[in-house]
Amino acid sequence: MVRGDRSKGKVVARLLRKILRPRIPPKYGLRLRVVPRGDDEHADVIVITDYFRGKNYAKRWEFIDRALDETLPIPKRMDMTFGIVIVPFTQREAQERGL
Repeated sequence: MVRGDRSKGKVVARLLRKILRPRIPPKYGLRLRVVPRGDDEHADVIVITDYFRGKNYAKRWEFIDRALDETLPIPKRMDMTFGIVIVPFTQREAQERGL
């Protein structure tokens, strides 16, 4: 899964960017941040966009989950996201938490 010195979190973040960018209108920015949790196989991928403003956490996660389901077959998705926690935030929430 991990090629060269790229961590699994960075690979998942790159894939998420490819999947989410076409689904989020251009007027909203999209930032992805990878926070490692000890080794290359475990990380938090933080999705930051104001597109999530006004949506509760469940709706945000449903949007990301639906995008992953439509793009990746289940076995590949399970392999890619195992050990990875995906956390959606708005710009303001990210600034409040220092991200």
